[in-house]
Amino acid sequence: MNRIKSYKADEVTALIHGNAGLLLVHFGSPLHSSCDFVHRELDLLAPRFESEIHFAEVEPLKDLELAQVYSIEHLPTLILFVGDEEVERIDHVMLPEELAEFLETAASFYTGAQE
Repeated sequence: MNRIKSYKADEVTALIHGNAGLLLVHFGSPLHSSCDFVHRELDLLAPRFESEIHFAEVEPLKDLELAQVYSIEHLPTLILFVGDEEVERIDHVMLPEELAEFLETAASFYTGAQE
């Protein structure tokens, strides 16, 4: 079951600009095995954080303007937004434990900062 929704470039841009909470966007491609690995990790972790973090993914290679706007130089890239502001960026593959710890820390820190 796929828990992470895929968006087109214009849809993810609208999602980011309309975001009021925490949003983690996975910029990736199914053609890269490392992106597929990150997708599977996020898919497994998403249920633990669904009350705090909204998850989305997009293929920036389908829209190079999107890649330029968000300065995507490596795949996969994860960007955490608070509202429409980028607050964290990961442009490398993390072990599942590292990614879980990152999400826990981000949810705790940024959710507390919003209240």
